[in-house]
Amino acid sequence: GALVSSLSAGSTAAIQEQGVAVSRASAGVLSAIQDADAGLGTVLDVDASLGALTSAVRTYAGPQAARRAAAVCLSHALQARARFAAKRPLIGHTVAASTSLGVLCQRLYGGAALTAKAEILRINRLATPYNVPAGTALLIPDPAKLIAS
Repeated sequence: GALVSSLSAGSTAAIQEQGVAVSRASAGVLSAIQDADAGLGTVLDVDASLGALTSAVRTYAGPQAARRAAAVCLSHALQARARFAAKRPLIGHTVAASTSLGVLCQRLYGGAALTAKAEILRINRLATPYNVPAGTALLIPDPAKLIAS
């Protein structure tokens, strides 16, 4: 990202702004991955920041060397996202009996229940996390993978 910005130097102000936008979006992807890795975000947050980077790279009209650097930056971000997602796979889970999300998370994740609960809430946008009906299909982080990592 920073290379794109520096390669844009000497271009018009608009091109320099686009270079800075690519650089900032690149830093945003890194920050989103770090936040998600710390349990402060999810892969959805990473994808949103990746979307911003993709948009910035697609609209970037800088010199050819800078456009090439922007494409490489996007490629690295996509690879980082794939590595992150592989580390935290999501699985489908159907609630067997009516329960609260907190109880479900405690049963599935033990000590990591609070972090998992926050992530499941962000992913599934449950209206009533205190009363999840039987048969509700949820997308959740794989408990087996979280224990192993």
